Amino acid sequence: MAGIGQVTGHESWQEIRSQVLRRDAWQCQSCGRRTVGQVHHIIPRRGGGSNDLSNLLTLCGKCHMLVSPVPDWVIVRVWRVPLGHIASARQQVLDNLRKYRPNEGRVRTEDRKSDFRARSQADATMGLKEQVSWLNAYLSTVYSSEMRLSTLLARLGFDSQQLQVIRDKNLDLFVNSYIAKIKEQIAARRDGERLFMIISHRLVLDGEPPATLQSLGERLGISRERVRQLEMKALKRCRHNANRIFLESSLLDLARRHLKLEGQNDDS
Repeated sequence: MAGIGQVTGHESWQEIRSQVLRRDAWQCQSCGRRTVGQVHHIIPRRGGGSNDLSNLLTLCGKCHMLVSPVPDWVIVRVWRVPLGHIASARQQVLDNLRKYRPNEGRVRTEDRKSDFRARSQADATMGLKEQVSWLNAYLSTVYSSEMRLSTLLARLGFDSQQLQVIRDKNLDLFVNSYIAKIKEQIAARRDGERLFMIISHRLVLDGEPPATLQSLGERLGISRERVRQLEMKALKRCRHNANRIFLESSLLDLARRHLKLEGQNDDS
C-alpha cells in the first residue's frame, strides 16, 4: 500500500491531480484563494521531480503565472497587475512557496531564486502538445467546425512566415498566455470558474481522456444532470458571438505583441 504523499504508479495524472486539489481544498497554497486549481510540481519532472503528492501543490492561475517565465506585459494584460507591482507580487509568491522546498534551510537566497526560476522554466515547457490539442478542441467547439490555432491566426491576416516565427519562438508562452486569457474570459462571469473546470475536463486540458459527467458530478458534489446543464451553459457562453470577438481580438493583440517582441530580440 502506498503511503501518504505517494502514488502507486498505476494512477493517471487526472486521478493524481484530483487528489492534490481535494487535499488542498481547491485553495491556492500561495495566496489562499479558492480556485479550480493548477497543480504545480515543486521539483519539476524534468528536474528529477516525481508525481508524488508531496511534490505537488495547488496554485491559482495568477500565482502560477507569476512564478513562470512569462513576460511582464502578459501578467499586466491577463491579471491587471500594475507593471510596477509585478516584482513584489512575484517575490511574495516565492516567499510563500519556500516552506514547500526540501532542505530549504540549507539553500542560499540567491541560489534558491535561481533554482526556482530554472524549475519554473522546465514546468512551463511541459504539456505543450496537450495544451495545443485542447486549444484546437476549444476553438473547434466555439466555431462549431474544425478550427486550429494556426487557421485562426491565418484568418486574422498573419502570413506563413509570421506563423513560423510564432511556432519557433516561445510557443509555450504564447499558448499559455492565450489559454490564460480564455480562462479569464470564462471565469469573469457568474459561476465562471466552475464552468471552466467542466469544459476543461470535457475537452481534455490535461491530456487525459475526457472526464465523464458522473466523475465531474462527484468531484463538484452535484448530480450528473446538473453537470450536463452546466456544460450546456458553458458551451452556449463559449459560442456566443461576443466570445468569438474576444477570442479573435485577444489573439490578434497577443500575436502582434509576440512578433514585435521577437523582432526586438533579433535586432539586439
